[in-house]
Amino acid sequence: MTDRPLGARRLSDGRLLIPWHGKQPDGTIAHGMVEIGPEDERFAEWSESIARRERGELPDDAHPVDPIGLQSFRDPRPDPVPTAHERRLDTLRAIAERGDRGAMEQLGHLLRDGNELVEAEQWFRRAAERGSATAMADLGLLLGTHGRIAEAVRWLESAVAAGCAGADLQLGLLHLERGKIDDAERWLRPAAEAGSPDALCNMGVVANRRGSNEEAEEWYERAAAAGNPTAMRTLGLYVARRGEFGRAVELLTEAVRRGRTDAMAILGSLHLDHGDTAAGESWLRRGADAEDPDSMFHLALFLREQDTFPFTGDLTEPGVLRAAAAIATGRTPAQQEARHWLERAAALGHPQSLQLLHDL
Repeated sequence: MTDRPLGARRLSDGRLLIPWHGKQPDGTIAHGMVEIGPEDERFAEWSESIARRERGELPDDAHPVDPIGLQSFRDPRPDPVPTAHERRLDTLRAIAERGDRGAMEQLGHLLRDGNELVEAEQWFRRAAERGSATAMADLGLLLGTHGRIAEAVRWLESAVAAGCAGADLQLGLLHLERGKIDDAERWLRPAAEAGSPDALCNMGVVANRRGSNEEAEEWYERAAAAGNPTAMRTLGLYVARRGEFGRAVELLTEAVRRGRTDAMAILGSLHLDHGDTAAGESWLRRGADAEDPDSMFHLALFLREQDTFPFTGDLTEPGVLRAAAAIATGRTPAQQEARHWLERAAALGHPQSLQLLHDL
């Protein structure tokens, strides 16, 4: 048996008080005392070591135990070293508490990104109340996301008045989400006329909701020319309905390149409608692999149709009969894959997939 460090003692309740020490992650050496009971795997060995000391086989401990200090060493594991992120938060809190507005804003952003929204709101509010225009906008966005609309509008309007770039766009979007079309246009139009791609696109939404498709398309054209991928996707649908297949594919492909994965479902369907099954399936599979539920749904429909053509053969033949039964019960490889994609899309909340699975 390896000799233990000095200091172990038997307590009156039968438990043992043993020393511990070890190297911390930062390189420092920590030490202390900890209680263990019979359930601890170290108990028997330490108990024997104490018994040997009691029999005089080991020297007396030169450092008696202080029972008052025991509570400090209940857990022999050292406290974890703070992560770089935690250290940054602590540093920013210390600076922010001294009234530094910039630190308050940085702290709010970090906390919001970490989904610590209650504390994020507190710091954004403190910075906003000290006159930070960007904090006013950040606070308005945070409040609007959680349905506190009236207060969100007030802070965003304050941000606009304080000269925060982009706050007018966010205010317009907030009104648009509420269905307040006139209020939305009031804030979106100036930003759109100033060339904001997002504002241009959302002016298209305003026109569309008013039933003015021609005006909407004009706004989408301007937004697409300014590089807005959402406008490209929407405009692609517009021109596809007019039969402009080539331009629709061009717009939708660029929208995909700029991050609109949901444009793949439209591209796939367009190619299938024009008889190009290879390109159509390829786009739908790309969309499905990118977690686009609409692509999954249309891919499932495509796969199910692969086994619906008229069946030829003598149904008295065993092989033909088995093939027909597989089609009827949905057990062909294509139909099984179709169900897989339907279930994936349904899990993502796709309503048509949920309905189709229910019907099946």
